[in-house]
Amino acid sequence: MPLSMDYLDLVIIGLLIIFAASGYRRGLSWVAFSLGGLLIGLLIGAVVAPPAARAITHDRATQPLFAIGIFLAITLTGQAIGTAVGFRIRLRTLRTGFATWDSGLGALLSALGTLAGAWYVGLAFSQSPWVALDQQIHDSAIERALDSFIPRPPGFLAAIENILGGTNFPNPFSGIAPFTPPPLSIPPLVDTAGIRHAAATTSKVVAFGCGGAEAGSAWPMAVHYLVTNAHVVAGSNRVEVDTPDGSVHRATVVVFDPDIDVAILYSPSIGLPALPTQVADPPRGTSGAVIGYPGGENEQVVPAAVSGTESARGYNIYGDSLVTRGIEVLAAHVVPGNSGGPMVDSNGTVIGLVFAASTTSSDEGYALTMSQIAPDLDQAHGRTAAVPTQTCTS
Repeated sequence: MPLSMDYLDLVIIGLLIIFAASGYRRGLSWVAFSLGGLLIGLLIGAVVAPPAARAITHDRATQPLFAIGIFLAITLTGQAIGTAVGFRIRLRTLRTGFATWDSGLGALLSALGTLAGAWYVGLAFSQSPWVALDQQIHDSAIERALDSFIPRPPGFLAAIENILGGTNFPNPFSGIAPFTPPPLSIPPLVDTAGIRHAAATTSKVVAFGCGGAEAGSAWPMAVHYLVTNAHVVAGSNRVEVDTPDGSVHRATVVVFDPDIDVAILYSPSIGLPALPTQVADPPRGTSGAVIGYPGGENEQVVPAAVSGTESARGYNIYGDSLVTRGIEVLAAHVVPGNSGGPMVDSNGTVIGLVFAASTTSSDEGYALTMSQIAPDLDQAHGRTAAVPTQTCTS
């Protein structure tokens, strides 16, 4: 898709001019120490801000605000210290014959530092709760050019992206979200016997722990076994399944895959029949429905269509390692609570496991392909013993 300049690009160009001029005035030594202090502050801030924000509040709506404040405070403190040291060295340089060279190299380094900073800030905020900002970053020609050749940051630096997202959805993409297949319009809901049957067997999952309860959805892959997302049950100490008939059942996590974002639950008291599945990737235009419990409330069946499939390079549910997932791009309204629910075709066949939503469009969601989750489903058969659900994601 061809790119044109957006408002963010104009801001970046303006900052380049301003900081290059400032770098010429300050010189290489001053700029180098200032950027060095900024980098050290950024590294410390990226490590400290996410857990500090989570310790202050469990409210995901306000966590990003605390994280931003802590992150900026630590980063700017590091820069201030580096600037103070660099200023003293610059004064000494001005007394030598290298002052002009020092100024020129300072302008160059300052411009490069501005570009690197613009890339990292854009990456960190590309999954933020603010749709207008996300869209500017997504459409920025400069941000995309930088993102195309700068290596992915290590996991501890990428962790700031997760908390800025403000939801418990994992980020399907490790960089700025790529241009996915041309989006389809959300189709009208088709009321078929297959979709009604799938809705009658899709359950609500409530995972307790991590300072509260996390709600998601699940569907039966076999009698006594249900599929959901790993991020729904991560760090939990008790899991309950509310079936469509209104009964509540205790469940055991027998498979936990934080890389792909799959968890399998076992509950001997749940006898829901397995939903049919299709391992082959669905073709573009396949229509059906996303079934789940948005917001942990009542079950909803919403229309959906497959815009296409992608091999997406992203982070695991903890944001600390890179993984590649086979995903389906859905034209559907997906919100927290839909996680773990099925994407079914008009026959009620499961063709994907819902796990994330776009931050730039309320009409785009993502599901794991059935071929991607098949290994996790296969290893669940016969398991009844609990496995560790590791740590909380928020």
